[in-house]
Amino acid sequence: MKISVSMITMNEEKNIVRALSSCSFADEIVVVDGGSADRTIDILRSFDKVVLIQHPWENHFGRQRQVSLEHCTGDWVIRLDSDEAFSREFEENIRRLLSSTSADITGYKIHQCNLVGNEKYYSKNFDDYENIPRIWRNLPGLKWEHHIHEILTGFSGVIKLCDTYVVHYGFLDKKRYWQKSECYSQVPESGFRKPDELYYREYDIQPRPLRAAVSRHVTEYMTEEFHDGTPGIAIVMGSDMNDRETWNFGALSDKFNITLYSSDRANIDLTNAGLPVIKLPSDPGDSAIMKGLEFELFDKDIVCSEGITSVFTYQAVVAKLKFGKRVIALARENVPFALEDKEVVPRIKELNMRFVDVFVAVSKRAKEALLLEGAPDEKIVIIPMETDIMRSRPDKEGVVEDNDLKKTAQRFEALFRKIFQSTFKGAVIELAEYTQLPEKDVLKRIRSVYSQQVREWEGIIGKKITQDKVEEFYSDTESYLYDLVQYNYENPNYIQWAEDILNFCARLKKAKGDLKVLDFGGGIGSQLIALSVMKDAELSYADIPGKTFEYAKWRFNRRHLDVDMIDAGKEDFLGEKTYDVVIALDVVEHLVDPKAAVEYLTRHITPDGCLIIVTSFVDNNGEAGWHLNVDKYTDEAFYDFIKTLGMETLNNELPRIFQKDEELVALIDQINSSVGEGRFADSGRYMESYLQLRPVDLDMLVKYADVCLMLGDRDTALENLDRALLFNPGMPEALESKKRITQSGTSYLR
Repeated sequence: MKISVSMITMNEEKNIVRALSSCSFADEIVVVDGGSADRTIDILRSFDKVVLIQHPWENHFGRQRQVSLEHCTGDWVIRLDSDEAFSREFEENIRRLLSSTSADITGYKIHQCNLVGNEKYYSKNFDDYENIPRIWRNLPGLKWEHHIHEILTGFSGVIKLCDTYVVHYGFLDKKRYWQKSECYSQVPESGFRKPDELYYREYDIQPRPLRAAVSRHVTEYMTEEFHDGTPGIAIVMGSDMNDRETWNFGALSDKFNITLYSSDRANIDLTNAGLPVIKLPSDPGDSAIMKGLEFELFDKDIVCSEGITSVFTYQAVVAKLKFGKRVIALARENVPFALEDKEVVPRIKELNMRFVDVFVAVSKRAKEALLLEGAPDEKIVIIPMETDIMRSRPDKEGVVEDNDLKKTAQRFEALFRKIFQSTFKGAVIELAEYTQLPEKDVLKRIRSVYSQQVREWEGIIGKKITQDKVEEFYSDTESYLYDLVQYNYENPNYIQWAEDILNFCARLKKAKGDLKVLDFGGGIGSQLIALSVMKDAELSYADIPGKTFEYAKWRFNRRHLDVDMIDAGKEDFLGEKTYDVVIALDVVEHLVDPKAAVEYLTRHITPDGCLIIVTSFVDNNGEAGWHLNVDKYTDEAFYDFIKTLGMETLNNELPRIFQKDEELVALIDQINSSVGEGRFADSGRYMESYLQLRPVDLDMLVKYADVCLMLGDRDTALENLDRALLFNPGMPEALESKKRITQSGTSYLR
């Protein structure tokens, strides 16, 4: 069986190597070039499998594809565009699929994974089977038609669906994508009257599917640029904002990369804004929604929108939760309680209130309204923006004479710079400063860090995991710095956890008056940096000394944060210290003995104090060797274990929050000591009291059954085992105890 790949090219030196390198399965790659003036021809000639045909471009895609098809000599033909690459799954399995295809099947349609933003994300809205076959038998009579949106005609037989991906990189080069949109808008058959209609669409940007990964030998596509570290800021203009307010930001155009966004239906004159303006198409069904806004926000660091009831603020918050943008909401005193009669507004307001990073109150009354709504005081800053101080426009040279306007601009400048430090780009620049590496090299290391970590883990740990080797990995592995920057500032789960923890701690501090917080396994310190907005909170960091420890200390020092740095490698590293909140996010699964660690931490939580924890006992198909004990624990089972330490669950979402219950802790201590001393009658009474508070603690039911049997009460023992099995019919400990009792009538304490 011979396989031909059919391609057409025109000035594709940036993409062609990637496309060709993904064709490892092909016997020949038939490429028709329309007259490239760059290095495309030289690259094509360097690949042995390429059959190059040079055919002048006639402004007709169908004819170019037909020339390629006519030169294909394989039994099967597979189409690939120059800005695409086959997924690893496709490469590895296509020959097996075609060799087993029955004679009645003529071809296959597959999925196209359209990458958006960078290689980590794609468009969920455009994840569907393609309209025309991607793979077909090389039969006579097949013909490409139409000069744009070309189709292949002449099929007979069955066209099946094949659930696999080809990866499309065409949306990543935004300049070229816009040029393509302009070109298509000039062709009536394209279906696009304006370039905006193709370019600004609803992509629904989501993490790229794992099955759409390409092979390691396929060239990377590095899309991100840092523009000399200049923060990118989007000012989203809603119905409550006006053109005069843009003057506050116009004075900052030389310091930040600021772009104004408004709807093409908005009645706002931005002619004299002094900033770049993009008018996005309104959604036909809802003029309050701007199409393509998420697509634009992907390249920005900070989004500044109107108040907490705004759909645009909501869109910015969604962008934050998807890919780590920071959100500022401008708040006026007359907005927070407005529009409550609309069904969607409370939901929008709830999400905005929860995840907006900073509320800019334009007056003291606006701040009071936000506080009444429940916004944390730590998130509110007052920057007066009354329009009556801005009655005259700037002169033609753009010189603003109004001192109040200058002060407002200065305050926004300070705010933007502070927030920028907490963005992904800001974190990359900070790590570049620390390592003395160019920013582009730091970014490249971040994007390839996972495979590097796998190699380093295998090199240090070897075949046997020990506590010393695990500590050596975390103290010496430099790649962990790069991994944690990505994880802390791009991982949507971590971003949401960090926000929820700040909101929770702010409420707790307001109720208690002061707060002592420990971040156990604090990594590069991002969690405590986020919590540092709480004035007078006592912050402590505990981790194994090494590269991440030193980097976290450096980050705290440059922010002038007073953080207690604790060496968690010592045996009793907390001593007599206690904390109101202990945080352990994605930490315990990296430990050789996670139960012992959590038992130790809970002993250092104050009465009614809280443990905030996320576990991840998964091994990424065996690759993430640093996730330990995945064969012993599940996340839910470990959370159940925490409850046996006298911790009450406050929620069922992540991060899990447990509050210490002193009555339960006292009972557990009494149970353990009485069992250890052989006072089984006392143990039974303490266990009964415990089970009145927690009647479905299955582990305690089994332990109580054992105690009952020791006291000669076989019936009560069986009754409690049956109760445990009612909730968990497959519980091994209960089944084992019941079997021993029914077979021998005896048992023993574990």
